[in-house]
Amino acid sequence: MQSRRPEYRKHERNKDGGMVISSDNRSMQRGRRGAVRTEVCRPCLVWLIDYPEEKFEGVVLDLNPRGLRVRMLDEFPEGTRLMVQLMRDEEFQVPLSQPLRVIVVRTQGSPDGFFDHGTQLQVAAIKKAAPVRPIRMPRSSLNLGSINRMFTASNRNQKRGR
Repeated sequence: MQSRRPEYRKHERNKDGGMVISSDNRSMQRGRRGAVRTEVCRPCLVWLIDYPEEKFEGVVLDLNPRGLRVRMLDEFPEGTRLMVQLMRDEEFQVPLSQPLRVIVVRTQGSPDGFFDHGTQLQVAAIKKAAPVRPIRMPRSSLNLGSINRMFTASNRNQKRGR
């Protein structure tokens, strides 16, 4: 049985640019997506890091652990650093979480006048812990009281004939 898949040379992209053919077992990969995305429809406020007073409204269309896609009426060029605040309500009044620091890696316009911004999360660097010195805890003195009580109780039982 012949495959219906079109023939491509190895390591070549087809005309629409979506399919990559390589020689390994995972020969078909779509684009360069690093993680599976989850589709959502969450209102958000977006602002430039340098100008937090000017906020733009948008909608998060999908997200994954590495980034999110925001649809807006305004366009930001690639490389722009933004803050994205997910909102709980459609009136953009109640925040859902802490603002996220992102960088725009892709912008795509639509005929409707909207712009989809592919953003990548900028994770804050975690400080390395200071070296830990071992500490010496003072040992408590051995308490033989419980052993003596057990010995006494067993002697008492032996005297009674048990």
